[in-house]
Amino acid sequence: MKFKQQVRCLTSRYWGVSMHYQLFKISQYLRGWINYFGMANSYQRCVDLEHWIKRRVRMAYWRQWRQNHRE
Repeated sequence: MKFKQQVRCLTSRYWGVSMHYQLFKISQYLRGWINYFGMANSYQRCVDLEHWIKRRVRMAYWRQWRQNHRE
């Protein structure tokens, strides 16, 4: 639950940073989380989280694309 909350914060619609920086911070957080919890045998849970994270990143790209074309 705390993991999802942090990823939501990093992919927020209201965080006014570039996509390059946003993806850098997400990958940094994910690497740290995986290194810490990587010993667990919960492969399916990681796959589910991967799909959810990809959906959040797509939402961030979609938001950026819409803002550039609105003006």
